[in-house]
Amino acid sequence: MMESVQVEVADKAIEILQRTRDGDTLEARDLKLVEQAVNGALNEAGRDLFEKLHSSVISGAYATTRHWFHGIEHLTRDHQGYVFWKGRQIEHYSHSDPAESRRDALELAERCRALESKGFRVSGGALSRICMLQAPADTPWLLALQRYYCFFEPSEGRFPLTDEIYGIFYRTSAVGGVVVVSRNAEGLLIQRRDSGYQAFHELQDRGLTSMKVDPDYAEICRRLELMDITPAVLDAAISGA
Repeated sequence: MMESVQVEVADKAIEILQRTRDGDTLEARDLKLVEQAVNGALNEAGRDLFEKLHSSVISGAYATTRHWFHGIEHLTRDHQGYVFWKGRQIEHYSHSDPAESRRDALELAERCRALESKGFRVSGGALSRICMLQAPADTPWLLALQRYYCFFEPSEGRFPLTDEIYGIFYRTSAVGGVVVVSRNAEGLLIQRRDSGYQAFHELQDRGLTSMKVDPDYAEICRRLELMDITPAVLDAAISGA
C-alpha cells in the first residue's frame, strides 16, 4: 500500500515538474517540497501542502499567482539564491535556517522601501551605500548621491585645511562617462572624461589621493559644501545639460 502511495506521489511530482519547466518556475520552497515528497520525507502536514501544490499547478492557478519571497510584497528569489526587488536583482544569499532567512528578507525589504521613499532607484549598489541609506527624504543631493564615484585630496593629507578638493561623478546613462568637479584657489572647474577609470588614474597620477570609498551622508555634504557647488549646477553636469 505504501509503495503504491509513493508511486502516486512520484507521478504527481512529475506532473508538477512538467508544468513548471522542470521546476524552473517553482518557488524555491515549493521545489524543496517536491523533492521531499519524492524522497518520502513529508509528514502529514507536508503531504497536505504537496497535494495543494499539485492541484494549484494542474489547475493553472500557480502560474498566474505572484509568489513573494517569505510573503514579502515585491521581493522574489530564484533557485540560485538571487534576490530581486520588483524584478531587479539586489542581493544573493541562502540560509539553512528559515527564521534567519525571513529576518534578513524583512530587513532587506525595509531598506528597499526606505530608498524608494526618498526617491532613490533601488539596486544592489544603492543598498550598500551608507550615504544613500542615511540621506533624508528631502536631500538636495539626490542625483549626486546616486552618481558619486569618489573624492580626491592632495597627498600631503592637509584636508580639510586645504581649499583644494576633487570629486568624480558618473554621468547619466544617456550621456555616459564621468564629470570631474574640482575647487581650488582659482574657482570651480567641471571637466568631462570618458570613464571613471580614466579620471581616477589622471588624478592619481597627479599625486592626489583617493579618499574613503563609502563616506557617510554628512561627510558627502561637507565635501560638496567645500566645493561651493549648488545641487542644480552639479545635477546639470551629471545629466549633461
